[in-house]
Amino acid sequence: MCSQMEINMDALDQPPADEVVIIGNNWPHTAVLLLIETWRSLKEKFECPTIKKKQAWEMVAECLRKEAVNVTWQMCDNKWRNLRHRYKIIRDGHGKTGQGRRKWEYFAVLEELFAGDPAVQPTVVISSTPTFTTPPPPPPPDQETPSTSATMTTPPVKPKTKKDKLDDKLEEIIKLQKETIAFQKERNDILRQFTAAMVRMSQGNEQ
Repeated sequence: MCSQMEINMDALDQPPADEVVIIGNNWPHTAVLLLIETWRSLKEKFECPTIKKKQAWEMVAECLRKEAVNVTWQMCDNKWRNLRHRYKIIRDGHGKTGQGRRKWEYFAVLEELFAGDPAVQPTVVISSTPTFTTPPPPPPPDQETPSTSATMTTPPVKPKTKKDKLDDKLEEIIKLQKETIAFQKERNDILRQFTAAMVRMSQGNEQ
């Protein structure tokens, strides 16, 4: 009786026949595909800033458990990290020949899934460091390039002496005086015209 009871209890501890049990990181092919498709359907949850990654992975694990895949959110997270890591290795490393891409059955679906993701796909970086080109060697002494012969050399500018500076200052003073005299003459002309107009108006009023 006791032995029969022990057998029944052991049977209760076993998962249902149709339930997929994950041992370590060894996932069946169907469970991996289900994980990928579930992540695709919940991708916006992982991109939402108000939802923590743990909460999003718990949603994924819950969906898998509903499909009889007995996993936790940590198992889903670890498996996804392994898939992404292997994808990057095949894409960036020995997969350049295309052989690794053809052999790994999940590469095509992950390639489509990670398209445009800067965390996985490489980005083109434009260097801000200026590049310098080596100038061509100078021509032999007995030859001149057309640009050299046609180029006019500019004579060096001599620094101004103290006398030159005084002359410039004197020219500025003379120019300023001329402008002042012209302004005063114009003002006097306006005053004369105004005075003459006032006289004519006064004479017209007296008549």
